[in-house]
Amino acid sequence: MDFLFSMPKDEEQGKLSVPLPDPTVHGVRLTCKDVSFAYPNSPSTFQHFNIEVAPGEKIAIFSATSTGKTTLARVLAGLYAPTSGVIRYNGVDLRDLDMDSLNACRGLILDSQLTLFESTLEENLTMGRTVHYEDIRWALRFVELEDEVDAMPLGLRTPVTLDGKGFTTSQTLRLLVARAIVARPQILILDGTLHGMLPAMRETILRRLCSKEEPWSVIFVSNDPSLTAHVDRRVMLE
Repeated sequence: MDFLFSMPKDEEQGKLSVPLPDPTVHGVRLTCKDVSFAYPNSPSTFQHFNIEVAPGEKIAIFSATSTGKTTLARVLAGLYAPTSGVIRYNGVDLRDLDMDSLNACRGLILDSQLTLFESTLEENLTMGRTVHYEDIRWALRFVELEDEVDAMPLGLRTPVTLDGKGFTTSQTLRLLVARAIVARPQILILDGTLHGMLPAMRETILRRLCSKEEPWSVIFVSNDPSLTAHVDRRVMLE
């Protein structure tokens, strides 16, 4: 599952990694300046995208077409490098950021990677990170899974098979949300809107993710109009 915690390496050798200014003090401010992206030998997926997301702000990015949303989410997260333009986290170019700083500050839920992997339930949540037990319990409560996990004979040590067989779609989606928030990130990037849960559960979790009480910034990349009720503003990807 290294794809969740990796980003393209710069072609320059010996380039220093820059630590992110402490996001726990003021959160993460994400800025995009004239960002474009194109796959090799293909036309641009999107061009000249500009945005500034303040610490704690919740936004939804809508696309004028059906393409480009998943790619944009990956670019904003640092999984793909932009073809041109600059993305900054707290003023630091995303391409220069220290990997540990980047991984510690952001949580991801990508539509193309909505799967669990073969291990234990706990390891699916922590992804090899050092996470306090209390934070695991908090993340499970956040997604209404604490009681369900406690009812399992092995609890957090419950084995998970490849692709999460034995878990419902709703449970899997909620576990993925718990995974994204368990380390208490400062920015969340979501490609999609968690369809597959019961509507009432989905609304509860969306409301919690976008609560003013949560210090993180949230970026949804989706054309789902129901997000308008939860976010501070909408942005169009032309």
